Amino acid sequence: MKSLMRGTVYLLIVIGMSVVLIIAIRLQQGQVANNQSGAIMTPHRTCVPAPHSSDIDIKGTNTPTPDEFGITPDEFGIPQTPGPTITPLPLSKVTDLAPELADRDKVYILVMRCEGTFELFLVSPSAAADISQVVPLQPGDIILDVVPPASLMGPPPKVLVATPTLTKTGTLPPYPPPATITPPYP
Repeated sequence: MKSLMRGTVYLLIVIGMSVVLIIAIRLQQGQVANNQSGAIMTPHRTCVPAPHSSDIDIKGTNTPTPDEFGITPDEFGIPQTPGPTITPLPLSKVTDLAPELADRDKVYILVMRCEGTFELFLVSPSAAADISQVVPLQPGDIILDVVPPASLMGPPPKVLVATPTLTKTGTLPPYPPPATITPPYP
Protein backbone atom coordinates (compact mmCIF):
# COMPACT_ATOMS: atom_id res chain seq x y z
CA MET A 1 0.00 0.00 0.00
CA LYS A 2 2.82 2.40 0.89
CA SER A 3 4.67 1.66 -2.35
CA LEU A 4 1.50 2.27 -4.38
CA MET A 5 0.99 5.58 -2.60
CA ARG A 6 4.64 6.59 -3.12
CA GLY A 7 4.43 5.68 -6.83
CA THR A 8 1.28 7.78 -7.24
CA VAL A 9 2.95 10.80 -5.61
CA TYR A 10 5.97 10.50 -7.92
CA LEU A 11 3.69 10.19 -10.94
CA LEU A 12 1.76 13.33 -9.94
CA ILE A 13 5.02 15.27 -9.48
CA VAL A 14 6.26 14.22 -12.94
CA ILE A 15 2.92 15.14 -14.55
CA GLY A 16 2.88 18.52 -12.78
CA MET A 17 6.43 19.35 -13.89
CA SER A 18 5.58 18.33 -17.46
CA VAL A 19 2.54 20.62 -17.49
CA VAL A 20 4.62 23.57 -16.18
CA LEU A 21 7.31 22.90 -18.81
CA ILE A 22 4.75 22.75 -21.64
CA ILE A 23 3.14 26.02 -20.52
CA ALA A 24 6.54 27.73 -20.34
CA ILE A 25 7.43 26.54 -23.85
CA ARG A 26 4.09 27.74 -25.23
CA LEU A 27 4.54 31.17 -23.65
CA GLN A 28 8.06 31.46 -25.07
CA GLN A 29 6.81 30.51 -28.55
CA GLY A 30 4.04 33.09 -28.30
CA GLN A 31 6.53 35.84 -27.41
CA VAL A 32 8.77 34.90 -30.34
CA ALA A 33 5.79 34.87 -32.72
CA ASN A 34 4.67 38.31 -31.46
CA ASN A 35 8.17 39.74 -32.02
CA GLN A 36 8.37 38.32 -35.54
CA SER A 37 4.89 39.35 -36.66
CA GLY A 38 5.07 42.79 -35.07
CA ALA A 39 6.04 46.06 -36.69
CA ILE A 40 9.02 46.21 -38.99
CA MET A 41 12.11 46.63 -36.86
CA THR A 42 14.14 49.73 -37.68
CA PRO A 43 17.91 49.38 -37.77
CA HIS A 44 19.47 50.53 -34.55
CA ARG A 45 22.90 52.10 -34.38
CA THR A 46 24.84 50.64 -31.48
CA CYS A 47 27.68 52.70 -30.07
CA VAL A 48 30.63 51.42 -28.11
CA PRO A 49 31.02 52.63 -24.51
CA ALA A 50 32.81 55.94 -24.23
CA PRO A 51 36.19 56.03 -22.49
CA HIS A 52 36.08 57.85 -19.17
CA SER A 53 32.30 57.99 -19.43
CA SER A 54 32.06 59.34 -15.89
CA ASP A 55 33.90 62.49 -17.08
CA ILE A 56 31.55 63.04 -20.03
CA ASP A 57 28.05 64.38 -19.52
CA ILE A 58 25.92 63.07 -22.38
CA LYS A 59 22.49 64.64 -22.64
CA GLY A 60 19.38 62.77 -23.71
CA THR A 61 20.47 59.19 -23.07
CA ASN A 62 17.79 56.68 -22.21
CA THR A 63 17.66 55.26 -18.72
CA PRO A 64 18.13 51.48 -18.63
CA THR A 65 14.91 49.54 -18.28
CA PRO A 66 14.70 46.40 -16.17
CA ASP A 67 14.63 43.12 -18.04
CA GLU A 68 12.05 40.38 -17.54
CA PHE A 69 13.64 39.44 -14.20
CA GLY A 70 13.61 43.01 -12.86
CA ILE A 71 17.39 43.51 -13.16
CA THR A 72 18.68 46.79 -14.59
CA PRO A 73 21.97 46.71 -16.54
CA ASP A 74 23.88 48.77 -13.99
CA GLU A 75 22.44 47.10 -10.90
CA PHE A 76 25.66 45.24 -10.18
CA GLY A 77 27.80 48.37 -10.07
CA ILE A 78 29.51 50.76 -12.42
CA PRO A 79 32.76 49.48 -13.95
CA GLN A 80 35.84 51.37 -12.86
CA THR A 81 37.11 54.05 -15.23
CA PRO A 82 40.57 53.25 -16.58
CA GLY A 83 43.31 55.66 -15.60
CA PRO A 84 45.22 57.87 -18.02
CA THR A 85 47.68 56.19 -20.34
CA ILE A 86 50.64 57.26 -22.45
CA THR A 87 49.69 54.85 -25.21
CA PRO A 88 48.73 56.85 -28.32
CA LEU A 89 45.21 56.43 -29.64
CA PRO A 90 44.92 54.46 -32.87
CA LEU A 91 43.79 57.22 -35.23
CA SER A 92 41.81 55.85 -38.15
CA LYS A 93 41.87 59.14 -40.03
CA VAL A 94 43.41 62.63 -39.83
CA THR A 95 41.45 65.34 -41.64
CA ASP A 96 43.11 68.70 -42.28
CA LEU A 97 40.36 71.31 -42.67
CA ALA A 98 42.85 74.22 -42.82
CA PRO A 99 45.63 73.18 -45.22
CA GLU A 100 46.75 76.79 -45.70
CA LEU A 101 47.96 77.04 -42.07
CA ALA A 102 51.05 75.55 -40.50
CA ASP A 103 50.40 72.63 -38.13
CA ARG A 104 51.47 74.66 -35.10
CA ASP A 105 48.74 77.23 -35.90
CA LYS A 106 45.85 74.71 -36.05
CA VAL A 107 43.41 73.53 -33.38
CA TYR A 108 43.47 69.74 -32.87
CA ILE A 109 40.04 68.18 -32.28
CA LEU A 110 39.96 64.50 -31.29
CA VAL A 111 36.65 62.73 -32.01
CA MET A 112 35.60 59.23 -31.00
CA ARG A 113 33.17 57.88 -33.56
CA CYS A 114 30.16 55.85 -32.47
CA GLU A 115 31.68 52.58 -33.72
CA GLY A 116 34.83 53.13 -31.61
CA THR A 117 37.31 54.60 -34.11
CA PHE A 118 39.23 57.80 -33.39
CA GLU A 119 39.60 60.68 -35.84
CA LEU A 120 41.69 63.81 -35.58
CA PHE A 121 40.52 67.05 -37.19
CA LEU A 122 42.87 70.00 -37.74
CA VAL A 123 40.96 73.29 -38.01
CA SER A 124 41.79 76.98 -37.95
CA PRO A 125 41.36 78.82 -34.64
CA SER A 126 38.58 81.02 -36.06
CA ALA A 127 36.62 77.99 -37.26
CA ALA A 128 37.05 76.18 -33.93
CA ALA A 129 34.64 78.61 -32.28
CA ASP A 130 31.74 76.57 -33.67
CA ILE A 131 32.97 72.97 -33.65
CA SER A 132 29.59 71.45 -34.52
CA GLN A 133 29.55 73.33 -37.84
CA VAL A 134 33.17 72.59 -38.77
CA VAL A 135 33.61 68.95 -37.73
CA PRO A 136 31.23 66.49 -39.43
CA LEU A 137 29.76 64.82 -36.35
CA GLN A 138 27.26 61.96 -36.55
CA PRO A 139 24.82 60.75 -33.89
CA GLY A 140 26.71 59.05 -31.07
CA ASP A 141 30.08 60.72 -31.79
CA ILE A 142 31.94 62.24 -28.85
CA ILE A 143 34.49 65.06 -28.88
CA LEU A 144 37.22 63.77 -26.57
CA ASP A 145 39.67 66.66 -26.63
CA VAL A 146 40.25 70.09 -28.13
CA VAL A 147 43.90 71.19 -28.13
CA PRO A 148 44.68 74.86 -28.80
CA PRO A 149 47.34 75.80 -31.35
CA ALA A 150 50.94 75.33 -30.28
CA SER A 151 51.72 78.85 -31.50
CA LEU A 152 49.54 80.23 -28.67
CA MET A 153 51.48 78.29 -26.07
CA GLY A 154 54.58 80.47 -26.32
CA PRO A 155 58.16 79.36 -26.72
CA PRO A 156 59.16 76.02 -25.28
CA PRO A 157 60.86 76.17 -21.88
CA LYS A 158 64.63 76.24 -21.79
CA VAL A 159 66.15 72.96 -20.83
CA LEU A 160 68.88 73.23 -18.25
CA VAL A 161 71.41 70.48 -18.68
CA ALA A 162 74.27 70.06 -16.27
CA THR A 163 77.46 69.33 -18.18
CA PRO A 164 80.05 67.37 -16.27
CA THR A 165 83.50 68.95 -16.00
CA LEU A 166 86.60 66.87 -15.60
CA THR A 167 89.19 68.01 -13.15
CA LYS A 168 92.68 66.58 -12.88
CA THR A 169 93.66 65.79 -9.32
CA GLY A 170 97.11 64.30 -9.62
CA THR A 171 98.56 61.44 -11.58
CA LEU A 172 96.56 58.51 -12.70
CA PRO A 173 97.65 54.97 -11.83
CA PRO A 174 99.11 52.94 -14.70
CA TYR A 175 96.83 50.77 -16.73
CA PRO A 176 96.44 47.85 -16.19
CA PRO A 177 96.96 48.15 -12.46
CA PRO A 178 99.86 46.17 -11.03
CA ALA A 179 99.09 42.67 -9.76
CA THR A 180 98.42 42.44 -6.06
CA ILE A 181 99.51 39.73 -3.75
CA THR A 182 96.65 37.88 -2.14
CA PRO A 183 97.23 36.90 1.48
CA PRO A 184 97.15 33.18 2.15
CA TYR A 185 94.08 31.97 3.98
CA PRO A 186 94.23 29.12 6.47
